[in-house]
Order: sequence, then structure tokens, then C-alpha cells
Amino acid sequence: MHRMNAFTAERVRAKYLLPFIEHLQFRVTELEIRAATLSTKENKQLETMRKQLDECREYHDHLQVVAEQAISFDIDDGVEVNYSKFGDVLEKIK
Repeated sequence: MHRMNAFTAERVRAKYLLPFIEHLQFRVTELEIRAATLSTKENKQLETMRKQLDECREYHDHLQVVAEQAISFDIDDGVEVNYSKFGDVLEKIK
């Protein structure tokens, strides 16, 4: 957390999540074009990628809300307090 700042969520969204979504979309489109000739393994891959794409888009929507808020935090507040500021974007602490 000591490396995070108010713009970390936007950086993750822009540099990592959006390119990954574009990559998945490209692969899904590529497989859909050849839908009639896909093997069983490729059909399973296509379904898996579609699910991943849906999940990534949903996460993108949540992350975008957090990124627009540019949440700042104080390390002295502790990890639990700072994690709670990000809502459902970060995994819950056990």
C-alpha cells in the first residue's frame, strides 16, 4: 500500500485492464469468425474467454468508479481502513 496513491486505480485500469480486455475481445472475435470449424477444445476456450471478458468488463465498471473518485488514503490509518475505501474493487481481507 505504501506505493499506492490517488491515481493507482486509474493506472491499473488504463495500463493493464483495458489492454487485457482488448486482447480478449480480439481473441473472441477471432474464434467466432471460425466458429463452424472450431474443435471441442477451441469451443471450450471460446466459452472461457467470453466469461473472462464479461468478468473483466464488470470489474472495469467498478474500477472506473473508484478511479474517478481518485481516493486518497493515509498509511497511518492501517490497511483495513484504507482497503474499505476501495469498496468491492479489492479482495476482502481475511
